[in-house]
Amino acid sequence: ALAGVANEAFAEIEFPSEDVKNGIVSLCRDIHQSVEQASIRYAEEMRRYNYVTPTSYLELLSTFRTVLAEKRHEIGTARRRLSVGLDKISSTEIDVEKMKVDLIELQPVLVKTTAEVEELMIKIERDKADAAEKKAVVEVEEAAAAKKAAECKE
Repeated sequence: ALAGVANEAFAEIEFPSEDVKNGIVSLCRDIHQSVEQASIRYAEEMRRYNYVTPTSYLELLSTFRTVLAEKRHEIGTARRRLSVGLDKISSTEIDVEKMKVDLIELQPVLVKTTAEVEELMIKIERDKADAAEKKAVVEVEEAAAAKKAAECKE
C-alpha cells in the first residue's frame, strides 16, 4: 500500500530510469516503516508517544518532491552558469589567438614606427640646437639694437 501511494505521488516526476524510481519508492517505504518501529521502541522505553500516521507518510513524500525540485533547479542553474562560463572562456581563447596574430602582423609596423620616431627625435634635437644658436644671435643683435637706440635717444 505504501509503495502504491508513493508511485502515485511520484507519477508526475521524471526519473532517469524505472529502477531509480522503484529504489526511491522502496526507500520512502522503508523510512516510514523504520520510523514506525522507532516510535514503538520510543514509547516502550521512554513512555512518550510519537504518532506515525498516513499523513506523516504523505508529508515525507511531499518533502521529497519539494527537495528534489529545489535541487534540480539548483543543478540546472549551476549547469547554465558553467555552460556560459565555458562559452566565455572559448570566445576569449579565440580572441586571444586573433590578438596574437594581429600582434605578429603589426610587429614590423611597430619596428618601423619606432625607427621613424627615433629619427624624428634626432631631427627635433638638431632643430632645437639650431633654434638655440639663432636665439643667441638674435639676442646679441637685439642687445646691439637696444644699445644703438639708447645712444640715439641721448
